[in-house]
Amino acid sequence: MTVTRAELDALRASLAKPELQLTFTPDNGIATQVHTELFQKQQSHLKQGEHSLRQAQESLRNELKKLRSNAPNRDELKAADHTHVFNHKL
Repeated sequence: MTVTRAELDALRASLAKPELQLTFTPDNGIATQVHTELFQKQQSHLKQGEHSLRQAQESLRNELKKLRSNAPNRDELKAADHTHVFNHKL
């Protein structure tokens, strides 16, 4: 599953928000069930996306560690080290 941070932010922004209104008619149980299922699906999709991003981040960190530990000479290590600042932002 490929997902971007922007997609997750958009999904969070579009999550169903309960609207409180004063009405004199009882709530329809079917409508409540549908809204609950929709919210649960959105939450599940959001969790899957976040999990996917965490795995990608961990994979990137592991690959960078391997690259740095297996660099045969100092020049290659310096070339790989330009990502050091980026890694701290992760």
